[in-house]
Amino acid sequence: MLGLMRGSYRDVSMKLTIASSWKNAFNRRWSCDLSELYAGVNVQPHQIDATLIGIYGLEQGLGVVIDYDVNDIFNQVVATSLIGTRK
Repeated sequence: MLGLMRGSYRDVSMKLTIASSWKNAFNRRWSCDLSELYAGVNVQPHQIDATLIGIYGLEQGLGVVIDYDVNDIFNQVVATSLIGTRK
């Protein structure tokens, strides 16, 4: 997918980030394991990932650290999910 984006948007400046980059940054910041957090919420893990990738991208792009509460982010993802909950 990253290759397609890069090939399609040659004129647009972009920084490609692999999953381990944002996940390692998250784990260092919060000293927790994402797989444990996934188990505690009732949505698909990729929904949580998409939100956390967005936060990481904003932080990297703006050069700031965004102050947020992990539980609040997870609760917002659950509350706004249009995908059925995990069984």
